[in-house]
Amino acid sequence: MKTIFTFGTLLFLLNSANALTKPKWVNSPDEFCPPTLLCAVGEGTGQMNASVNARAGIGKIFETKVKSKLDISTSSSQSSDSDSILSGGMDEDTFQKVTEVSEAVLDGVEVTETWESDEAVFALATLHKRKAADRLKSKMDELDEKIKTHFDLGKRSDLSKCLKFLKVRTALDLRYEILKGRRYSSSVSYSDIMKKKRLKSKQGTTILLNFKEVGKISEVASWVTQKLLDEDFKVVRREKRSHQYKIVGGLNSEKQFFNVKGFVRYKFLLTFKSMNKNGEEVGAVTHTVLQTGRSQKQAYQNAVPSIKRFISENLDQLNME
Repeated sequence: MKTIFTFGTLLFLLNSANALTKPKWVNSPDEFCPPTLLCAVGEGTGQMNASVNARAGIGKIFETKVKSKLDISTSSSQSSDSDSILSGGMDEDTFQKVTEVSEAVLDGVEVTETWESDEAVFALATLHKRKAADRLKSKMDELDEKIKTHFDLGKRSDLSKCLKFLKVRTALDLRYEILKGRRYSSSVSYSDIMKKKRLKSKQGTTILLNFKEVGKISEVASWVTQKLLDEDFKVVRREKRSHQYKIVGGLNSEKQFFNVKGFVRYKFLLTFKSMNKNGEEVGAVTHTVLQTGRSQKQAYQNAVPSIKRFISENLDQLNME
């Protein structure tokens, strides 16, 4: 008896054979993956492209699960204080530090399997959970030392630094929880820090801010005001208002020689001086930034990151505790 195969039958048999040879991890990495590993599959036109996408897949697992945890904590009465400091988003500096640590953790990702079909190449990336968690724990221990040191010093600027470090630590702790199934507690909590900040706020220390901008293009006074408010000072802008300290400052610009057609170079000089209510100087800081642009305004915009960073990191030297 002859067996007759139609074209459709042959195609079905070929596809069935191909399906039998396809590794389980291609379509079901979670089922294939042992409990000790985090797994992701990447697809690409070549092995290198597939491997890059697989590694990126591990990172996406972290980000997706962290976002889910934050969404749940935001809407739940069970959310912890430490989670709440992240629910409003992270500033650029905090985000950068979290990204740097996360990328270091992802250095442990390995591509352990590859498989090629007629249409694409697939790669399986794995991350050893315990080893990755240990790296996160080590980074959190470093942050805990900084938080404890600044918390014990207890100045306004120190407490602000505590909150900044705690934001980074909380973001890392959420990733640690994904790997270990539990959180890694800190000796200093968000509530502890806020309790000290509220005591500072109750002192009602008021600062008179007298700041001269560069024309109408700069906004330094608003950044300084926000920094002072974050550190629980009260800020006034008129001489007649009662105050304990006074800040006099300005941002000046000087055009520099720059022999490139269509561009200009400016030096921006930022100065601050603080005085107590008796008019005695108690602190002073200066900062110089040299930047180029197609106009003074563009040069200023290029100088903004340096100016903001200086204000954030050095305003405590005005000694207005």
